[in-house]
Amino acid sequence: MNNLIALDIKFGALALAIFYATWHDYRADNRRDAKLLTAVGSLALVGTAVAWAQ
Repeated sequence: MNNLIALDIKFGALALAIFYATWHDYRADNRRDAKLLTAVGSLALVGTAVAWAQ
């Protein structure tokens, strides 16, 4: 059974915050920054999955 710890939750919260910023930049027609934030948010989400799976 997997136990969530504060570090796992922080990675998930970070990913959500980054994806919100991505959405905001995309709506403002700032496509270059939106692509960069999408990549960073995806890495944070993958980090959450890796931390949770271990």
